[in-house]
Amino acid sequence: MSLNFSVEFPTDSQNVQLLSWLVGLILTNAFGTVANTVLLLVMFVHKSLRRSSSCSLIVHCITIDLYLAAVVQPIFSIPIYLGPLHRLPRYFCQFQPLSVYSVYTAGMYASSNLAIHRLFATVWPQKFTVLTGKPVLVGLIVSPWILALGVNIFPTLELGIAMGRNPDSGACQFVETRLGQYPLLISTLFAVYIPTAVTGVCYLLIMAKTYGEVREKKGRYVQRRLEISRTLFLSFVWHCLTMYPPSVVMAFYADDYAGHFALQLGMHWLIMSFSAMNPVFFWASSKLFQDGIRKVLLCKWRTHESSVTAV
Repeated sequence: MSLNFSVEFPTDSQNVQLLSWLVGLILTNAFGTVANTVLLLVMFVHKSLRRSSSCSLIVHCITIDLYLAAVVQPIFSIPIYLGPLHRLPRYFCQFQPLSVYSVYTAGMYASSNLAIHRLFATVWPQKFTVLTGKPVLVGLIVSPWILALGVNIFPTLELGIAMGRNPDSGACQFVETRLGQYPLLISTLFAVYIPTAVTGVCYLLIMAKTYGEVREKKGRYVQRRLEISRTLFLSFVWHCLTMYPPSVVMAFYADDYAGHFALQLGMHWLIMSFSAMNPVFFWASSKLFQDGIRKVLLCKWRTHESSVTAV
């Protein structure tokens, strides 16, 4: 994923804004660390979620969000606060595609694999058992990391694209080489746009099919499947809202963006807040997760639960 920033080196009057942004970002990701940890406990504690056929894939996605909130985002913000005049070792940026951006890419493909898995459960339930075996689930968890490494090894080795410091903000970003912009466009296509498109199409099909079954009153089983799918779909929408509006602003309103320091910091925060704020959507949109969070926070982990398994 390409996060190209153009924050100018702050003047004295902007230092307070920059410090406030850093504190806000750290607090946001501290909240995200705690919230994602609670979500992980919910997946293991709440029986209805633990027995879901997609449990391991959801846990995988939450684990990636936890790592992003707890490790990646705070580290990524430090060079921005230090500014472009603070010297960093050359390898600091060179290896960020593997240490930082590969986690974003793996998260994108992990979400798309989860969406594909739930699509099969919804549309072809008779054959879905093929996708519930341990080898298949392990493959769905490992494959995003293989794809992420495949995409991000090229900028790490400076093949076609490279990683360098932004002269204005000090952040590490993808830069063009003598091959021009096409390698960067291809990298972004495979790292961002393809998994986003696959995830979006899958959830649209899932929601259409499941809502139709709900109208036919096919039972509580379908209601729970709809509830989890709706939560994951809202998470996907939130992801799009954190990623694409900043890209549109930077692409089509570049002059206004470059001249508005507060807007730049706001776009930074939006892009870097997805993993931290994502648990809010799980809590707000799903009674299953609400019940699970309540059990975790109140340490009521052994109470009786419904025998209906969420899919």
